[in-house]
Amino acid sequence: MLVKILDACCGSKMFWFNREYKDTVYMDNRTENTTLCDGRKLIVKPDIVADFRKMPFEDESFHLVVFDPPHLLKVGDKSFLALKYGRLEQTWQEDIKQGLFECWRVLKPNGTMIFKWNEEQITLPMVKGLLPSEPIFGQRRGKNSMVSIFLKETKKICTNYKQKAIEATRKVLIENLGYQTVEPEDMFIVWFCKTLQNWKAIVSGRTIEEFIEVTHNGDRNETYIDVYCKTKNVCIKGE
Repeated sequence: MLVKILDACCGSKMFWFNREYKDTVYMDNRTENTTLCDGRKLIVKPDIVADFRKMPFEDESFHLVVFDPPHLLKVGDKSFLALKYGRLEQTWQEDIKQGLFECWRVLKPNGTMIFKWNEEQITLPMVKGLLPSEPIFGQRRGKNSMVSIFLKETKKICTNYKQKAIEATRKVLIENLGYQTVEPEDMFIVWFCKTLQNWKAIVSGRTIEEFIEVTHNGDRNETYIDVYCKTKNVCIKGE
């Protein structure tokens, strides 16, 4: 993909000075062409109609990702505010978390993410725990609006996937293999490899007897865990 910027929730592009910037993919989950109650025209015309919770892009596709999602939970379906800004569902926490995860996924190493949030109904502390990383700086705009800037550091990329592999392994050990408890600090990655949106890890631990292989299919957003038992260990010395 040659374009450098993704606006993952562009709406009517109110965030932009140049609303047709050539190096940008404008994405939204809707299209609109209507007149608001104050007489102004509202046009939502994205390049791609897609859900920000499941973006149709490969990992590490963009240098800059802009995420300005809906921020209103209590608003009428056909109201002025819903038409202009969109509306959150009751599952907003999981939706915003998944949206941030997707933004982080499609962002290139050392890329920048801009996250804009309005605290009219949901405060920033309620959202902070959903963020993929700590912002490096930000600025308040007006009374309720906050813009935060994130840098995706290279060293943190694989760490996130490795942590997911450990969490998936721990879940299977406890729920499917009868382990009473397995602490994450007692687990480690033996081997890890990532290609495009797919990755694979071999996980072990101090108290784990099995051989655990974790495979993530990025196209389907599915993770598979294979459990093997070691039957023999043979040492072959070099000549």
